[in-house]
Amino acid sequence: GEGTETRGRKGPYDLIVGCDGANSIVRDALRTYSPPDTFSFAQRKLLPGCFKVARTEGMPPLMDPESVGLILPESKSLGITAFVEPTVGGGACILFAGRLSNGTDATTAKSDDEEADLGAILFPRPDSKEGRSQSEVETIQRLVVDQFPLLEGTPGMDDAVRQLLSQRTSVAESVKCNTYNSNSDVTAAAICGDAAHATGGVSGQGCNSALKDSAALADCLAERYRPADTSADAAQKRQSEPCRTRACPPIPERRCWRA
Repeated sequence: GEGTETRGRKGPYDLIVGCDGANSIVRDALRTYSPPDTFSFAQRKLLPGCFKVARTEGMPPLMDPESVGLILPESKSLGITAFVEPTVGGGACILFAGRLSNGTDATTAKSDDEEADLGAILFPRPDSKEGRSQSEVETIQRLVVDQFPLLEGTPGMDDAVRQLLSQRTSVAESVKCNTYNSNSDVTAAAICGDAAHATGGVSGQGCNSALKDSAALADCLAERYRPADTSADAAQKRQSEPCRTRACPPIPERRCWRA
């Protein structure tokens, strides 16, 4: 999981690749063990934007089933947008992006201020623990469809609303590093994806840039990595030796993959 520590096997390795998200432990280690003035990063938390994601059984029937769509709300003052993306098997993923609630009470949806209520309901503060009854789920579903009419008739929309209400609000944050690999004699290490360059939750951009990172890292390794001996005898010998932290030359000191 993102920014979490897990137990695994110990043994010889050629390279550590940190794909552990915006709160990367590997990135923190790079900053700690890299020579002075060689590795730095800036992380900005609690950006104004926030988001939630819900999955539905099918694409909205009023939208192109093979295209990603941006839906703007009927009321511009709502401040929420919806990105709809088709998924494998004919389903859909809907990302609602907006702003955090200002903390006002939003336990019920009132017709005289539905816009404010919908924003507060979908995006409460991350520490909020409000629950919703079935009748409220139906009311909130109506408010969502009223603001985003292209979602009318979406299979599984009621379950999508429950997903939104049960999720903790995800707050956007950004990460920017001056380089994506280690210049340290301690170990060969690199970072990819949000660990290297979180973009604040823009739909699809994080996944796409992480895939490009992987391809560029593979190219770098193909160009520079030259294992000394890959025979079976050498592999058996390595297993009997103490764990080594440096088994290959460092990745070239350059930003060879970018967001």
